Amino acid sequence: YLLKVLCAAEPLSMQCHPNAQQAIDGFRRGVYPDDQAKPELIVALTDFSALCGLRPVDESIGLLRSIGCDDLADRLADSGPFDVLTDLYRGHIDPIPVIDGAVDHAARDERLHHIADLAERNPGQPSVVVAILLNHVVLSPGEALHLTAGNLHAYLSGSGIELMGASDNVVRGGLTVKHVDVDELLTIIDPTPLAEP
Repeated sequence: YLLKVLCAAEPLSMQCHPNAQQAIDGFRRGVYPDDQAKPELIVALTDFSALCGLRPVDESIGLLRSIGCDDLADRLADSGPFDVLTDLYRGHIDPIPVIDGAVDHAARDERLHHIADLAERNPGQPSVVVAILLNHVVLSPGEALHLTAGNLHAYLSGSGIELMGASDNVVRGGLTVKHVDVDELLTIIDPTPLAEP
């Protein structure tokens, strides 16, 4: 295991990690630097803000409708989260109108406060729209998140103790200047909504 003190002064990348079998297969294909899974646990030392797993679909649909993004809400209702994530990351959905709608409503809706900051730091990135579809969690000191394989997540701010499997297998989807691999992300992501992150 690896243990580190993580101090996120600004949002970190949107990412997820492969499960044990995906790590072995990806290492053989030359996609991953090692053949190990990378489960994670973060325990807050200060108030800690994170995005963790997909919100329940009905909640995302309601949030999208509240910002005037009925087309995307309809697509989510009809096709489900995985297809929407795929379309966003493949460029089949224009992220700009959704980001603009979220930023316009951010001052009035606490569920969107973090989106305005992400949009300013990462203009036009699909991962800003993906962030709208994820659970926003604020941990108090001593509270924790357990991030299993395929859980799409991003740490936004705060300090915590991070304990993880001894692996470098991180697949990023955006919100970063580091290497992004959308194809691999869509292969390993778990699109199951997470009601209790």
